[in-house]
Amino acid sequence: MDTKSPAQTDPSGPAREGFLHSTHPALQADTWNEVSRLRDETPVFRSDFVNPVDEKSTLWYLLDYDSVYNALRTPDVFSNVGSAHPLSEGDPYSMLPGELDPPDHTKMRRALDPYFAPSAIKKLEDAVRETAITLIKGFQPHGACDFVTDFALQFPTSVFMELMGLPKENRDQLMGWVNAFSAMMGSEQAISAAVQAEQEVLAFLAESLVDRKENPQDDFMTAVSQLAVDGEVISHKEQVAVAYLFFQAGLDTVASQLGWTFKHLAENDELRQSIVEDPDLISGTVEEALRCFSVLSHTMIAAKDADVQGCPIKKDDRVVTLISAANRDPQEFPDADEFDPTRKPNRHIAFGIGPHRCIGSHLARLELNVALEEWHKRIPNYSIEKGADLNPSMGWAVTRLSSLPLRWEP
Repeated sequence: MDTKSPAQTDPSGPAREGFLHSTHPALQADTWNEVSRLRDETPVFRSDFVNPVDEKSTLWYLLDYDSVYNALRTPDVFSNVGSAHPLSEGDPYSMLPGELDPPDHTKMRRALDPYFAPSAIKKLEDAVRETAITLIKGFQPHGACDFVTDFALQFPTSVFMELMGLPKENRDQLMGWVNAFSAMMGSEQAISAAVQAEQEVLAFLAESLVDRKENPQDDFMTAVSQLAVDGEVISHKEQVAVAYLFFQAGLDTVASQLGWTFKHLAENDELRQSIVEDPDLISGTVEEALRCFSVLSHTMIAAKDADVQGCPIKKDDRVVTLISAANRDPQEFPDADEFDPTRKPNRHIAFGIGPHRCIGSHLARLELNVALEEWHKRIPNYSIEKGADLNPSMGWAVTRLSSLPLRWEP
Protein backbone atom coordinates (compact mmCIF):
# COMPACT_ATOMS: atom_id res chain seq x y z
CA MET A 1 0.00 0.00 0.00
CA ASP A 2 2.77 2.37 -0.80
CA THR A 3 1.74 3.73 -4.16
CA LYS A 4 1.82 7.53 -4.21
CA SER A 5 -0.93 9.85 -5.36
CA PRO A 6 -0.21 13.15 -7.13
CA ALA A 7 1.64 15.81 -5.15
CA GLN A 8 -0.33 17.10 -2.19
CA THR A 9 -0.17 20.57 -0.75
CA ASP A 10 -1.04 19.33 2.73
CA PRO A 11 1.41 16.77 4.18
CA SER A 12 -1.41 15.28 6.26
CA GLY A 13 -3.32 14.42 3.08
CA PRO A 14 -6.22 15.97 1.15
CA ALA A 15 -9.16 16.92 3.33
CA ARG A 16 -12.86 17.67 2.95
CA GLU A 17 -14.10 19.89 5.73
CA GLY A 18 -16.92 18.37 7.77
CA PHE A 19 -17.50 15.61 5.22
CA LEU A 20 -19.66 12.69 6.28
CA HIS A 21 -20.97 10.37 3.58
CA SER A 22 -24.24 9.67 5.40
CA THR A 23 -25.19 13.37 5.51
CA HIS A 24 -23.42 14.82 2.44
CA PRO A 25 -26.22 16.49 0.41
CA ALA A 26 -24.90 15.64 -3.05
CA LEU A 27 -24.47 11.98 -2.14
CA GLN A 28 -28.06 11.82 -0.96
CA ALA A 29 -29.39 13.48 -4.11
CA ASP A 30 -27.28 11.78 -6.80
CA THR A 31 -25.40 8.94 -5.15
CA TRP A 32 -23.84 7.07 -8.06
CA ASN A 33 -22.63 10.06 -10.08
CA GLU A 34 -21.39 11.81 -6.96
CA VAL A 35 -19.28 8.88 -5.71
CA SER A 36 -17.56 8.79 -9.09
CA ARG A 37 -16.92 12.54 -9.02
CA LEU A 38 -15.48 12.37 -5.51
CA ARG A 39 -13.24 9.42 -6.43
CA ASP A 40 -11.92 11.15 -9.54
CA GLU A 41 -11.13 14.31 -7.56
CA THR A 42 -9.59 12.74 -4.45
CA PRO A 43 -9.46 8.93 -4.29
CA VAL A 44 -8.21 9.09 -0.69
CA PHE A 45 -9.02 11.92 1.71
CA ARG A 46 -9.60 12.69 5.36
CA SER A 47 -12.49 14.45 7.05
CA ASP A 48 -12.45 16.61 10.15
CA PHE A 49 -15.91 15.35 11.09
CA VAL A 50 -16.03 14.49 14.80
CA ASN A 51 -18.12 11.48 15.77
CA PRO A 52 -19.69 12.33 19.16
CA VAL A 53 -19.54 8.65 20.13
CA ASP A 54 -15.90 8.27 19.07
CA GLU A 55 -14.14 11.63 19.28
CA LYS A 56 -10.54 10.43 19.31
CA SER A 57 -9.95 9.34 15.72
CA THR A 58 -9.54 10.98 12.33
CA LEU A 59 -11.96 9.80 9.64
CA TRP A 60 -10.49 8.69 6.30
CA TYR A 61 -12.23 7.76 3.05
CA LEU A 62 -10.94 5.33 0.42
CA LEU A 63 -12.72 5.48 -2.93
CA ASP A 64 -10.56 4.01 -5.70
CA TYR A 65 -10.65 0.28 -6.48
CA ASP A 66 -7.04 -0.55 -5.63
CA SER A 67 -7.10 1.24 -2.26
CA VAL A 68 -10.41 -0.32 -1.22
CA TYR A 69 -9.44 -3.78 -2.50
CA ASN A 70 -6.09 -3.77 -0.69
CA ALA A 71 -7.52 -2.37 2.55
CA LEU A 72 -10.21 -5.04 2.74
CA ARG A 73 -7.59 -7.76 2.25
CA THR A 74 -5.22 -6.64 5.02
CA PRO A 75 -6.86 -7.00 8.46
CA ASP A 76 -3.43 -6.69 10.08
CA VAL A 77 -3.39 -3.07 8.85
CA PHE A 78 -7.10 -2.21 8.80
CA SER A 79 -8.98 -3.98 11.58
CA ASN A 80 -12.66 -4.81 11.96
CA VAL A 81 -12.49 -5.02 15.76
CA GLY A 82 -14.75 -2.31 17.19
CA SER A 83 -15.39 -0.92 13.71
CA ALA A 84 -19.20 -0.89 13.69
CA HIS A 85 -20.75 2.56 13.89
CA PRO A 86 -22.62 2.48 17.23
CA LEU A 87 -26.14 3.84 17.42
CA SER A 88 -25.56 5.09 20.95
CA GLU A 89 -22.95 5.34 23.67
CA GLY A 90 -22.31 2.48 26.06
CA ASP A 91 -21.34 -1.14 25.52
CA PRO A 92 -23.06 -2.10 22.27
CA TYR A 93 -23.19 -5.67 21.08
CA SER A 94 -20.54 -6.52 18.55
CA MET A 95 -21.66 -8.26 15.38
CA LEU A 96 -19.78 -11.55 15.16
CA PRO A 97 -17.76 -12.74 13.38
CA GLY A 98 -17.80 -9.45 11.46
CA GLU A 99 -16.04 -7.53 14.22
CA LEU A 100 -13.28 -10.07 14.71
CA ASP A 101 -9.94 -10.31 12.94
CA PRO A 102 -7.92 -13.44 12.16
CA PRO A 103 -7.20 -15.82 13.79
CA ASP A 104 -10.36 -15.43 15.95
CA HIS A 105 -12.42 -14.49 12.90
CA THR A 106 -11.09 -17.46 10.94
CA LYS A 107 -12.13 -19.94 13.63
CA MET A 108 -15.68 -18.63 13.98
CA ARG A 109 -16.11 -18.14 10.25
CA ARG A 110 -15.01 -21.75 9.67
CA ALA A 111 -17.69 -22.94 12.10
CA LEU A 112 -20.38 -20.94 10.27
CA ASP A 113 -19.31 -21.53 6.65
CA PRO A 114 -21.09 -24.89 6.18
CA TYR A 115 -24.48 -23.26 6.78
CA PHE A 116 -23.91 -20.79 3.91
CA ALA A 117 -22.03 -22.97 1.44
CA PRO A 118 -23.55 -23.19 -2.09
CA SER A 119 -24.83 -26.71 -1.39
CA ALA A 120 -26.63 -25.56 1.77
CA ILE A 121 -28.15 -22.51 0.08
CA LYS A 122 -29.31 -24.62 -2.87
CA LYS A 123 -31.58 -26.50 -0.46
CA LEU A 124 -33.36 -23.22 0.33
CA GLU A 125 -34.14 -22.38 -3.29
CA ASP A 126 -37.67 -23.83 -3.39
CA ALA A 127 -38.67 -21.97 -0.22
CA VAL A 128 -37.07 -18.73 -1.45
CA ARG A 129 -38.85 -19.03 -4.79
CA GLU A 130 -42.21 -19.78 -3.19
CA THR A 131 -41.81 -16.74 -0.94
CA ALA A 132 -41.19 -14.47 -3.92
CA ILE A 133 -44.13 -15.89 -5.88
CA THR A 134 -46.54 -15.50 -2.96
CA LEU A 135 -45.59 -11.86 -2.43
CA ILE A 136 -45.83 -10.98 -6.13
CA LYS A 137 -49.20 -12.68 -6.57
CA GLY A 138 -50.51 -10.68 -3.63
CA PHE A 139 -50.26 -7.34 -5.43
CA GLN A 140 -50.02 -8.33 -9.11
CA PRO A 141 -53.78 -7.93 -9.76
CA HIS A 142 -53.74 -4.38 -8.36
CA GLY A 143 -51.53 -2.99 -11.12
CA ALA A 144 -49.42 -1.07 -8.63
CA CYS A 145 -47.28 -1.42 -5.54
CA ASP A 146 -44.60 0.33 -3.59
CA PHE A 147 -41.82 -2.03 -4.51
CA VAL A 148 -39.70 -1.18 -1.44
CA THR A 149 -42.35 -1.74 1.21
CA ASP A 150 -44.45 -4.39 -0.56
CA PHE A 151 -41.65 -6.59 -1.85
CA ALA A 152 -38.01 -5.53 -1.35
CA LEU A 153 -38.23 -5.36 2.44
CA GLN A 154 -40.68 -8.21 2.92
CA PHE A 155 -38.91 -10.74 0.69
CA PRO A 156 -35.55 -11.02 2.53
CA THR A 157 -37.33 -10.69 5.88
CA SER A 158 -39.48 -13.73 5.05
CA VAL A 159 -36.41 -15.66 3.86
CA PHE A 160 -34.57 -14.71 7.07
CA MET A 161 -37.47 -16.01 9.15
CA GLU A 162 -37.46 -19.28 7.21
CA LEU A 163 -33.71 -19.67 7.66
CA MET A 164 -33.79 -18.87 11.37
CA GLY A 165 -36.91 -20.94 12.02
CA LEU A 166 -38.90 -18.00 13.38
CA PRO A 167 -42.70 -18.29 13.58
CA LYS A 168 -44.75 -16.41 11.00
CA GLU A 169 -46.58 -14.50 13.72
CA ASN A 170 -43.33 -12.58 14.33
CA ARG A 171 -43.32 -11.23 10.77
CA ASP A 172 -44.93 -7.85 11.51
CA GLN A 173 -42.65 -7.37 14.51
CA LEU A 174 -39.55 -8.02 12.41
CA MET A 175 -40.83 -5.76 9.65
CA GLY A 176 -41.27 -2.96 12.18
CA TRP A 177 -37.65 -3.30 13.25
CA VAL A 178 -36.41 -3.45 9.66
CA ASN A 179 -38.38 -0.29 8.81
CA ALA A 180 -36.91 1.49 11.85
CA PHE A 181 -33.36 0.67 10.75
CA SER A 182 -34.15 1.70 7.17
CA ALA A 183 -35.24 5.17 8.35
CA MET A 184 -32.33 5.58 10.79
CA MET A 185 -30.48 8.42 9.06
CA GLY A 186 -33.48 10.74 9.11
CA SER A 187 -34.70 12.86 12.03
CA GLU A 188 -33.69 12.61 15.68
CA GLN A 189 -36.98 10.82 16.21
CA ALA A 190 -36.02 8.25 13.55
CA ILE A 191 -32.62 7.69 15.15
CA SER A 192 -34.28 7.25 18.54
CA ALA A 193 -36.67 4.70 17.01
CA ALA A 194 -33.70 2.80 15.54
CA VAL A 195 -31.96 2.70 18.93
CA GLN A 196 -35.15 1.34 20.47
CA ALA A 197 -35.46 -1.20 17.66
CA GLU A 198 -31.88 -2.36 18.23
CA GLN A 199 -32.60 -3.00 21.90
CA GLU A 200 -35.78 -4.90 21.05
CA VAL A 201 -34.06 -6.99 18.36
CA LEU A 202 -31.27 -7.97 20.75
CA ALA A 203 -33.78 -8.96 23.43
CA PHE A 204 -35.82 -10.95 20.90
CA LEU A 205 -32.75 -12.80 19.60
CA ALA A 206 -31.53 -13.50 23.13
CA GLU A 207 -34.89 -15.00 24.08
CA SER A 208 -35.08 -17.04 20.86
CA LEU A 209 -31.60 -18.47 21.45
CA VAL A 210 -32.51 -19.53 24.99
CA ASP A 211 -35.59 -21.26 23.59
CA ARG A 212 -33.52 -23.09 20.94
CA LYS A 213 -31.05 -24.24 23.56
CA GLU A 214 -33.90 -25.80 25.51
CA ASN A 215 -35.93 -26.88 22.46
CA PRO A 216 -33.55 -27.52 19.53
CA GLN A 217 -34.99 -27.56 16.02
CA ASP A 218 -33.67 -28.00 12.49
CA ASP A 219 -32.88 -24.34 11.82
CA PHE A 220 -30.02 -21.84 11.87
CA MET A 221 -31.06 -20.34 15.22
CA THR A 222 -30.50 -23.74 16.82
CA ALA A 223 -27.14 -24.01 15.04
CA VAL A 224 -26.10 -20.65 16.54
CA SER A 225 -27.22 -21.76 20.01
CA GLN A 226 -24.89 -24.76 19.66
CA LEU A 227 -22.04 -23.04 17.79
CA ALA A 228 -18.64 -24.22 19.02
CA VAL A 229 -15.19 -22.72 18.43
CA ASP A 230 -12.10 -24.65 19.48
CA GLY A 231 -14.39 -27.33 20.88
CA GLU A 232 -16.27 -24.99 23.23
CA VAL A 233 -19.77 -23.61 22.74
CA ILE A 234 -19.56 -19.83 22.46
CA SER A 235 -21.15 -17.68 25.17
CA HIS A 236 -24.79 -16.57 25.07
CA LYS A 237 -23.72 -12.97 24.40
CA GLU A 238 -21.58 -14.14 21.49
CA GLN A 239 -24.51 -16.16 20.15
CA VAL A 240 -26.68 -13.04 20.20
CA ALA A 241 -23.92 -11.12 18.41
CA VAL A 242 -23.81 -13.77 15.67
CA ALA A 243 -27.59 -13.76 15.21
CA TYR A 244 -27.61 -9.94 15.21
CA LEU A 245 -25.04 -9.82 12.42
CA PHE A 246 -27.23 -11.99 10.22
CA PHE A 247 -30.28 -9.89 11.05
CA GLN A 248 -28.49 -6.67 10.07
CA ALA A 249 -26.53 -8.02 7.12
CA GLY A 250 -29.23 -10.10 5.48
CA LEU A 251 -32.27 -7.83 5.42
CA ASP A 252 -31.66 -4.17 4.65
CA THR A 253 -28.78 -4.93 2.27
CA VAL A 254 -30.75 -7.25 0.00
CA ALA A 255 -33.79 -4.97 0.18
CA SER A 256 -31.70 -1.96 -0.84
CA GLN A 257 -30.01 -3.85 -3.67
CA LEU A 258 -33.40 -4.93 -4.98
CA GLY A 259 -34.68 -1.36 -4.84
CA TRP A 260 -31.86 0.12 -6.92
CA THR A 261 -31.89 -2.81 -9.36
CA PHE A 262 -35.62 -2.54 -10.07
CA LYS A 263 -35.41 1.24 -10.33
CA HIS A 264 -32.84 0.81 -13.09
CA LEU A 265 -34.91 -1.85 -14.83
CA ALA A 266 -38.05 0.31 -14.64
CA GLU A 267 -36.16 3.18 -16.28
CA ASN A 268 -34.58 1.08 -19.06
CA ASP A 269 -37.15 -0.63 -21.26
CA GLU A 270 -34.62 -2.29 -23.58
CA LEU A 271 -32.71 -3.90 -20.73
CA ARG A 272 -35.92 -5.04 -19.07
CA GLN A 273 -37.23 -6.51 -22.32
CA SER A 274 -33.96 -8.36 -22.88
CA ILE A 275 -34.24 -10.32 -19.62
CA VAL A 276 -37.93 -11.02 -20.25
CA GLU A 277 -37.07 -12.53 -23.64
CA ASP A 278 -33.89 -14.24 -22.45
CA PRO A 279 -33.90 -15.09 -18.72
CA ASP A 280 -30.34 -16.38 -19.08
CA LEU A 281 -29.31 -12.71 -18.99
CA ILE A 282 -30.65 -12.31 -15.45
CA SER A 283 -27.51 -13.59 -13.73
CA GLY A 284 -25.31 -11.08 -15.57
CA THR A 285 -27.84 -8.34 -14.86
CA VAL A 286 -27.69 -9.12 -11.13
CA GLU A 287 -23.88 -9.01 -11.14
CA GLU A 288 -23.77 -5.73 -13.01
CA ALA A 289 -26.38 -4.24 -10.67
CA LEU A 290 -24.23 -5.32 -7.73
CA ARG A 291 -21.33 -3.46 -9.34
CA CYS A 292 -23.14 -0.32 -10.50
CA PHE A 293 -25.32 0.05 -7.41
CA SER A 294 -23.15 -1.25 -4.59
CA VAL A 295 -25.16 -0.40 -1.50
CA LEU A 296 -22.56 -1.16 1.19
CA SER A 297 -19.89 1.02 2.75
CA HIS A 298 -17.48 -0.72 5.10
CA THR A 299 -15.71 0.87 8.07
CA MET A 300 -12.46 -0.30 9.65
CA ILE A 301 -9.96 0.99 12.20
CA ALA A 302 -6.25 1.35 11.43
CA ALA A 303 -4.35 -1.22 13.50
CA LYS A 304 -1.06 0.54 12.75
CA ASP A 305 0.24 3.56 10.87
CA ALA A 306 -0.25 3.12 7.12
CA ASP A 307 0.47 4.97 3.90
CA VAL A 308 -2.25 4.83 1.26
CA GLN A 309 -1.45 6.76 -1.91
CA GLY A 310 0.81 9.08 0.08
CA CYS A 311 -1.81 9.74 2.76
CA PRO A 312 -0.58 9.18 6.33
CA ILE A 313 -3.25 7.15 8.11
CA LYS A 314 -2.43 6.84 11.80
CA LYS A 315 -3.12 3.99 14.20
CA ASP A 316 -6.72 4.13 15.55
CA ASP A 317 -7.94 6.32 12.69
CA ARG A 318 -11.33 5.24 11.36
CA VAL A 319 -11.35 4.30 7.65
CA VAL A 320 -14.48 4.17 5.47
CA THR A 321 -14.30 2.28 2.18
CA LEU A 322 -16.90 3.53 -0.30
CA ILE A 323 -17.35 0.31 -2.26
CA SER A 324 -19.82 2.06 -4.56
CA ALA A 325 -17.03 4.36 -5.78
CA ALA A 326 -14.51 1.53 -6.10
CA ASN A 327 -16.86 -0.54 -8.23
CA ARG A 328 -17.22 2.34 -10.69
CA ASP A 329 -13.48 3.00 -10.99
CA PRO A 330 -12.53 3.21 -14.70
CA GLN A 331 -9.03 2.01 -13.84
CA GLU A 332 -10.59 -1.40 -13.13
CA PHE A 333 -13.81 -1.34 -15.20
CA PRO A 334 -13.80 -0.01 -18.79
CA ASP A 335 -16.80 2.27 -19.38
CA ALA A 336 -17.39 2.01 -15.65
CA ASP A 337 -20.54 4.15 -15.57
CA GLU A 338 -22.21 2.08 -18.30
CA PHE A 339 -24.54 -0.75 -17.25
CA ASP A 340 -23.42 -3.82 -19.20
CA PRO A 341 -25.01 -7.14 -18.15
CA THR A 342 -22.55 -9.02 -20.39
CA ARG A 343 -19.48 -7.43 -18.76
CA LYS A 344 -16.58 -9.88 -18.46
CA PRO A 345 -14.57 -9.94 -16.39
CA ASN A 346 -16.63 -8.32 -13.65
CA ARG A 347 -14.38 -8.27 -10.58
CA HIS A 348 -16.77 -6.22 -8.47
CA ILE A 349 -16.35 -6.25 -4.70
CA ALA A 350 -19.96 -5.59 -3.73
CA PHE A 351 -19.69 -8.42 -1.19
CA GLY A 352 -16.27 -7.30 -0.03
CA ILE A 353 -13.04 -9.22 -0.50
CA GLY A 354 -10.57 -10.99 1.72
CA PRO A 355 -11.28 -12.66 5.08
CA HIS A 356 -14.41 -10.58 5.73
CA ARG A 357 -16.04 -11.24 2.38
CA CYS A 358 -19.80 -11.57 2.96
CA ILE A 359 -20.57 -15.04 4.27
CA GLY A 360 -24.14 -14.72 2.97
CA SER A 361 -23.23 -13.82 -0.61
CA HIS A 362 -24.59 -17.10 -2.03
CA LEU A 363 -27.94 -16.53 -0.31
CA ALA A 364 -28.05 -12.89 -1.43
CA ARG A 365 -27.35 -13.89 -5.04
CA LEU A 366 -30.08 -16.51 -4.86
CA GLU A 367 -32.59 -13.98 -3.54
CA LEU A 368 -31.68 -11.40 -6.19
CA ASN A 369 -31.82 -13.87 -9.08
CA VAL A 370 -35.08 -15.43 -7.92
CA ALA A 371 -36.68 -12.00 -7.46
CA LEU A 372 -35.85 -10.98 -11.04
CA GLU A 373 -36.90 -14.33 -12.48
CA GLU A 374 -40.27 -14.61 -10.76
CA TRP A 375 -41.19 -10.93 -11.06
CA HIS A 376 -40.59 -10.76 -14.81
CA LYS A 377 -42.52 -13.96 -15.46
CA ARG A 378 -45.57 -12.20 -14.04
CA ILE A 379 -44.98 -8.46 -14.48
CA PRO A 380 -42.81 -7.94 -17.58
CA ASN A 381 -43.68 -4.29 -18.18
CA TYR A 382 -43.75 -1.68 -15.45
CA SER A 383 -42.73 1.91 -14.82
CA ILE A 384 -42.14 4.28 -11.94
CA GLU A 385 -45.15 6.34 -10.96
CA LYS A 386 -44.80 9.87 -12.33
CA GLY A 387 -43.71 12.44 -9.78
CA ALA A 388 -42.83 9.81 -7.18
CA ASP A 389 -40.43 10.83 -4.42
CA LEU A 390 -38.04 7.90 -4.03
CA ASN A 391 -36.17 9.60 -1.17
CA PRO A 392 -32.77 8.01 -1.82
CA SER A 393 -30.28 8.13 1.05
CA MET A 394 -26.75 6.98 1.73
CA GLY A 395 -26.68 5.77 5.31
CA TRP A 396 -23.58 4.99 7.35
CA ALA A 397 -23.43 1.43 5.97
CA VAL A 398 -26.25 1.05 3.41
CA THR A 399 -27.47 3.18 0.49
CA ARG A 400 -31.20 2.74 0.06
CA LEU A 401 -34.44 3.94 -1.47
CA SER A 402 -37.30 4.70 0.90
CA SER A 403 -39.94 4.20 -1.76
CA LEU A 404 -40.32 2.91 -5.33
CA PRO A 405 -43.95 3.17 -6.55
CA LEU A 406 -44.37 0.98 -9.64
CA ARG A 407 -47.33 0.68 -12.02
CA TRP A 408 -48.25 -1.88 -14.68
CA GLU A 409 -51.25 -3.20 -16.59
CA PRO A 410 -52.82 -5.91 -14.36
